[in-house]
Amino acid sequence: MNESKIAVRYAKALFEAALDQGKLDVIQEDMNVLLFLEKQVPEFKDLLNSPIINLSQKQKILTSLFKGNTEDLTFRFLMLITENKREAFLPSVGRVFKDLYKQKNGIKDARVTTAGVLQEATSQRIKLTLEDYFKSNIELETGINTELIGGFILRVEDQQLDASISLQLKNIKKELNQSV
Repeated sequence: MNESKIAVRYAKALFEAALDQGKLDVIQEDMNVLLFLEKQVPEFKDLLNSPIINLSQKQKILTSLFKGNTEDLTFRFLMLITENKREAFLPSVGRVFKDLYKQKNGIKDARVTTAGVLQEATSQRIKLTLEDYFKSNIELETGINTELIGGFILRVEDQQLDASISLQLKNIKKELNQSV
């Protein structure tokens, strides 16, 4: 069984349980914490992937981190996944759960990359425009890439609009080379 199948099965089970218990938003926040730990705390990832740390030690550490700090359903899920020796898949489960949550709530991911810092007012206008266009809630992420020179690259799910100066310059150069 590959990682994606394992992650999808566990994530769907947790998602359905959270939905049944009316705790979807709370469990989503718990998954965000788990994903944050995985990205920002290398020792957490090492703990999940370590073959040296035995089951009871992992459960003790996870208990100290999550018991009382997360919803009881999340905590019991973490203990179950650890008992089944699938803790290394927790970050993948968290990402799949997050995708299921967004799909259920009609949330789309968008990323706008600019050559410089984007002002908050501009970011909000872009977000509102995208929400109106896609008739969906948008989670907008911003990024900086100085190689763009100016303009922006906007990506919403699998669609991309490149309105950067660097692309325009490349296109002009290409046209000039073809006409010679």
